[in-house]
Amino acid sequence: MIWETQHIKRILLDLALKVTDTPFYGVNTPYDTTGLDWKNDVGLDSIQLMHLSVAAGSFFSLFEMDQPPYLLSYSSVDEWVSEILSAKKEVNNSISFTSSGTTGNTKVVKHTMQFLDREINFLSTLFNDATQIIPYIPSYTIYGFLFTVGLQQKLKIPVLYPSEINLQNLPSKALIVATPFHWQVILVPSPSVLNCYGVSSGAPLFDSLFKDIINKNVILTELYGSTETAGVAFRKSFLQGFTLFPYWKFTTTPNNSEIEDQDTQLTYMLMDHIGINGANTLNILGRKDKKIKIAGKLADLDYIQNIIEQFPAVQNCNLSAKRIENKVTIHAYLGLHVDNKANREAVMKQIRSSLKPHEIPKRVTFGSIAADV
Repeated sequence: MIWETQHIKRILLDLALKVTDTPFYGVNTPYDTTGLDWKNDVGLDSIQLMHLSVAAGSFFSLFEMDQPPYLLSYSSVDEWVSEILSAKKEVNNSISFTSSGTTGNTKVVKHTMQFLDREINFLSTLFNDATQIIPYIPSYTIYGFLFTVGLQQKLKIPVLYPSEINLQNLPSKALIVATPFHWQVILVPSPSVLNCYGVSSGAPLFDSLFKDIINKNVILTELYGSTETAGVAFRKSFLQGFTLFPYWKFTTTPNNSEIEDQDTQLTYMLMDHIGINGANTLNILGRKDKKIKIAGKLADLDYIQNIIEQFPAVQNCNLSAKRIENKVTIHAYLGLHVDNKANREAVMKQIRSSLKPHEIPKRVTFGSIAADV
């Protein structure tokens, strides 16, 4: 692919959200505004700006250059874009994404442009007549990049942010790019019929939610993959298994959930246990670890349990993930050294202050007494 100013600006502004721990809301204003200053307009402080320069250098593989641009010499977004655009003309072999930890600990995953272009080309066959892309996910993720940068350029169609569109009157053949969490949000205010294309990835899509989406007359495709592998398989019906992308195949040890890249002969372990149906179809049987997706973010039950068990009043902690309608929630069952009102209130306060919002159990039970967090 050929880098354009809009691509680099989109990624930089989304990375700024990441370093400030700000959710991606899909507001178009920053992307359409010129002359933005990182501190005065975007609102970054000096420490955040340093983190952003490192994140940008890693993403765009600037540190592989003999003389990478020193981004902190410049104060405006446009200057950073110009410097990176010039650098990518010199070094354009790869870019790097940060894994959310789906196959282990969080890490930086580098992919060659050839690897990414291959998937972009295949995605263009699945969505060849889409007229515009509406993203609910940021472009610094591999999922976001493939659609808002790669597919956008391949199909030569615009990216319109959620703030720019009206679900009551979507353009013909618009393509909504979202996670299951976002699809639940999209369906609430939407009219009886959406009449668009849709793609979902980033977490399992429950059959009931799949039905709800297609009942809105959305032509839906669910993608399966990870940051390490990019896309691996897809399905267009909840009644079917996932079909491998044409350049992947199962290895001779399918019980280990291993796949092989037919172009490079490299093998990858999938994050889930799978069932294999035929030469190129799989069913997802469940994760190999104790990590679950809550509101589109990964939550590690072992980590959460370890945090709670360190509270002085807690004697033991057991966690479970429960599915209620289209949502997965965490439930905690706690035993206290001394079970009284004061200790329960102290533990509830510690839970709220020690865990991130998506890690907090929705329901906490002390013995036989349940409490909402």
